[in-house]
Amino acid sequence: MDGVVRTLYVHDAGDAAAVPPGALSESDELVVETTHSVQDGLDRLARDTFDCVLSTYELPDDNGVTFLRHVRDLDSELPFVLHPSSGTERIASEAVSADVTEYVADDFDERADRRRRLVDRIV
Repeated sequence: MDGVVRTLYVHDAGDAAAVPPGALSESDELVVETTHSVQDGLDRLARDTFDCVLSTYELPDDNGVTFLRHVRDLDSELPFVLHPSSGTERIASEAVSADVTEYVADDFDERADRRRRLVDRIV
């Protein structure tokens, strides 16, 4: 991938297990903008252009799969990564059914190399 990748990261500000936004943007090639609810995320997507979306499952006003469904209504091709703090088969199944691009249920926050490869692959 050439150039800067703009990522919208939607997570519950009170979720201690969420990936710290600074951990996501360790390079000049990845710009991460953060919101903290489904509605705020949808508002940002309506106003700005992003190359991909990263969301946790638990959000203050709904959940990441519902957010994914709304995103798909707006843009069926926008890469969407769901990263639940504690994934289950039910959440994974719902995410796949809603056309998630990638479902990451492990130590994503501690693996900068994996994040970069993931972004390069999906964008």
